[in-house]
Amino acid sequence: MEGFRLFDTEHRSSKPLCLAYKAAQLVAPDKADAFLTTLRHATVHDCRPTTHEEEILCVVRKVGIEEAAFARYFHDGTAEAALEQDSYLVQYDLKNSIKSRQPSARLAVSSHSSRV
Repeated sequence: MEGFRLFDTEHRSSKPLCLAYKAAQLVAPDKADAFLTTLRHATVHDCRPTTHEEEILCVVRKVGIEEAAFARYFHDGTAEAALEQDSYLVQYDLKNSIKSRQPSARLAVSSHSSRV
């Protein structure tokens, strides 16, 4: 992709994108999927630097999410807490999924015949 510029020297993580999606889910759950699609389009198709907050806010406005509430959740730790909760749930589900696929430990029970 020519012109792709998601990361630069100041923006070296995709975490702002994850936080943005969580903030969108919190503010406008009915618009969160449209937000994600529009954000992906801006990143990949338009080659916009969407790790920059001003680019994220452009997408917020384009999708019609209330900007002040979005910015509050994006910055006050609410979106980060929701993201951490998602991460915890995924790890929990993964661990349980792996456990359920492993053969269960069976106790060897020896039978003793009684002599009469």
